[in-house]
Amino acid sequence: MSATVEKLFITKTRREQPQEIEAAKLEAGKGIVGDRYHERALEFLAAGIKCNRIM
Repeated sequence: MSATVEKLFITKTRREQPQEIEAAKLEAGKGIVGDRYHERALEFLAAGIKCNRIM
């Protein structure tokens, strides 16, 4: 199975309008650098909170 990413959007805060990005830097276990969930990913994992994000 293969997939193609056609568009990618991130937000830095919950209320911010999603912004389309051309490229992304990914960090294992944390997600997309610059996205609102990136810095809190390890905190969520430690607390057992499931995110509906691909990491």
